[in-house]
Formats: sequence, structure tokens, C-alpha cells
Amino acid sequence: MKYNTTNIIAFSATGTTKKIACQIASNIPSAHNVYHDLLKNDDTMLHFNNDEIVIFGVPVYAGRVPEIAAKRLSEIKGDGTPAIIVCVYGNRDYDDALIELYDIVSANGFVVLSAGAFIGCHSIFNMIATERPHANDMALAAKMGKNTFMKLAEENFSLDNISGIELKIKGNRPYRQPGNVPLKPKTNRSCSRCGLCAMECPVGAIPKQNPKETDKNLCISCAHCIDICTKKARYYGGLIYWIGSRKFIKNYSEPRIPYIVYR
Repeated sequence: MKYNTTNIIAFSATGTTKKIACQIASNIPSAHNVYHDLLKNDDTMLHFNNDEIVIFGVPVYAGRVPEIAAKRLSEIKGDGTPAIIVCVYGNRDYDDALIELYDIVSANGFVVLSAGAFIGCHSIFNMIATERPHANDMALAAKMGKNTFMKLAEENFSLDNISGIELKIKGNRPYRQPGNVPLKPKTNRSCSRCGLCAMECPVGAIPKQNPKETDKNLCISCAHCIDICTKKARYYGGLIYWIGSRKFIKNYSEPRIPYIVYR
């Protein structure tokens, strides 16, 4: 079968998950690639046929798929559509995020051909895995896309034959309980009150009338506001952050390697 479109669907607050997912897509031959941004809530209720390929990418928050991403993913449907899934974590662990993503995607009519967990710079403690994804990570992502498509293109390979057969992925069911991240972005005097962070926050945690503030009950600590701030006015800091960063560096500085499984 000829696949006309490769769709990339990602929740990528700091751009790393998008980078990995797009690298996978770059090695899949198709007429064109389409990117769907899960940070925004205007690309849900999508439906894909079996002549398309879909790559799903999410970051790992406390060992799980971000709740807001899981909710938006649940509205995206396939029809025996071949899929690749990937999660990106900050060098600690991906825990149950990859298997949770697999369950969401499989339940929605997609046939998962390959799954991967890649390492990116930690979005809160950005002194961890600062250089990730590095060249070797990107090469593995490219290889993942190529190998998955080669499998799909095999003469005797049939999606119907593997539909309903589980791809074995590391992780646990039931999933670990999602934790609450106490660290929330702060704002310094460089803030110009432009409101970009308020407009772009995926959960509406920054009030438009006062973008220097953050609703700590809504904030998911995704660091998107920090990543997009043109004035570098948003940041993580304070005593709790400093204590947490020292502990994190001590426990999770040893480089991890990507995990990839195929059909």
C-alpha cells in the first residue's frame, strides 16, 4: 500500500518531543508530512484512515502521559491506521508513560508498529541531560522511522494479521499514580507583560490580565512559558528548586539510552 501522508501528533512544551517525532517522520517516505500540535486544543477530533501513518509523541511527567495530553489523544481516532509511538523523558525514567500511550492509541483504532522512549534535557532541572537529544539519539530516531517503514513495506506483512496482538512494552498496569510537581515557574523583572505565555499556556494557568502570575492549581510545570518567553522572564528557582536540583543531579546524572521495540 502507498502511504500518502505521515502525520506527527505531539504534545511538546519545550520542543524536544516534536524534534524526536519529526526526526522519525523524516525517514518515512510519503508525499508530505503534517504536524498536529497537541499543546493547542483545536486539532482534536481527528480521524485517520489506514492509508496514512501517524506518529504520536508525548513527554513524560512524573512517569505518566500528561493528563491534558491523554485527554486530547483520546479524541483522535484511527481505522486500522499504522502508528509509531514515542515518549521523551528527562533522564530519570519513563516508568509507565510509554505503555499508557500505547493503550490510548491502540484503543482508538491504531495499530502500533514500534515504540520508543528517548531522552531529552530535563524541562525543570535543565542541568540534567543538557545535550540530549544528541547526534546518536537523533540517528536512532531516524533509524526507528526507517526500520518501521521497511517492516510496513514487506511484501507479506499485513496490518490485519497483527491487529489485536499486543506489542510488548516495558511498563506496568495499573499505571503508577501521577505525582504532583510542587515546582512552578516564577517571573522576574524582565517581564514586559506581553501576554504571550498566557496565550500559549496549554492549560490556561497564566491569567491574561496579569501574566506575571501563575495559577499553581492549574499549572502542570511543562515549562512552555519558559521556553517561549522572549525576555527570559520566566524561570524555575528558589530554595525548594535548589534542594531538589542537587538531589536530582546526584541520583539521575548517569546517561540513559533510548529504548525501542518493533513488531
